[in-house]
Amino acid sequence: MATILGLDLGTNSIGWALLKEYELGKPPVELHAGVYVFPEPGELTNNERVFVSNRLKRGQTRRQRRQLRRRRQRMRHVTRLLIEHGLLPADPVARMELMSKDRDQSGGRPYHPFMLRKRGLDEELSLHEFGRCLHHIARRRGYLSTRDLMRRTLEESLGLDHVATALLEEGPNSDATAAEEEQKERSKLLARLREVRERIRAGEARTIGEFCADRLAQGTAVRATGKRKKGRQARPDTLGWRADRFMHEEEFERLWDAQSRFHPGVLTSSLHDQLFHAIFSQRPLASKRGLIGPCQFLPSRKRLARASLLAQRCSILQSLVNVQLQESAGWPIRRLTGDEVGKLADELDRRDRLSWDDAKTVLGVSKSAQFSNELEGKGRTKRKTGGFTGNKTAAAMREALGADRWHSLPPEV
Repeated sequence: MATILGLDLGTNSIGWALLKEYELGKPPVELHAGVYVFPEPGELTNNERVFVSNRLKRGQTRRQRRQLRRRRQRMRHVTRLLIEHGLLPADPVARMELMSKDRDQSGGRPYHPFMLRKRGLDEELSLHEFGRCLHHIARRRGYLSTRDLMRRTLEESLGLDHVATALLEEGPNSDATAAEEEQKERSKLLARLREVRERIRAGEARTIGEFCADRLAQGTAVRATGKRKKGRQARPDTLGWRADRFMHEEEFERLWDAQSRFHPGVLTSSLHDQLFHAIFSQRPLASKRGLIGPCQFLPSRKRLARASLLAQRCSILQSLVNVQLQESAGWPIRRLTGDEVGKLADELDRRDRLSWDDAKTVLGVSKSAQFSNELEGKGRTKRKTGGFTGNKTAAAMREALGADRWHSLPPEV
């Protein structure tokens, strides 16, 4: 009979088990098992003495390489399209001169890309000047978060733009493993994005390009200055003016509409679609469908998503059937009856959380009663904060849509 070696490879441990090959329906025979535990490789940062694992650094470097590679591919594709349709010079030397041209003889900066993007909203630009505007937008096409991708999916599939915005409004990221420093930087970036978006909506500018051109004319820093380096003159860090992907897409459409009136034979709708896709197309999020395991009850089907209403209901019932209740000191500890489980489950379906006292009110028992999962700590004398976890999916949708509209939706939605 053959033997099987099973390995569990972790970041700071390796578990192993040696089993004899077994027949279907019979329990395996364990020969040996064990685990090796070792410190996770990494280092402490100098400033805050925070431990940073090598795995995290490798992941950051890998993502940076991937991002730079894809950016080069995108810019090559955009440049090729612009050259093919006469929006950029085919000669590399002439193209370099166009890209580096900034100031005129008087010292002004009318040929700066931001200035061209502002002029292009009202005045005629040459094809090469317009091509430089599009090339500049492609290089800095704006920030697009995962939440924005999800919001777009909801808007396109359901047509509920206000629902998507309410559900996916920018807030703390759910990725708890991200470094604290990255979270701080991301919070600063999102705050800057909101500020720029609000100032444009207030009428300070029509597009992000015009907004930056006005700041450039005033001598205000437009781009970030980065962190201070040792040995250089101290200066405050400047985050710069940031914009999201939607602002750049809107500016692209405005510029195209304005310039297509002057160059209708070149700026066709077909070229518009090609350039828009080349500049703003975003790779879809990697699918995890292949990692979803089979259901333990119906092996021929995949496991249900935790956010689905059925999975939420199952989780609620599973937690309630394991709960025990002692109605008063000295009374016997018992499980909840079927009617009690049904009452609590129906109430939890309407909330994202139910406090201990509210749960006792629903059951009609005294506030001095104790649930088995209500106490914690040594001797189980300390009361837990919170309560029973409810249907978070239904609660979020009800808050976004309103109770009446949510309950009127058909089950398949």
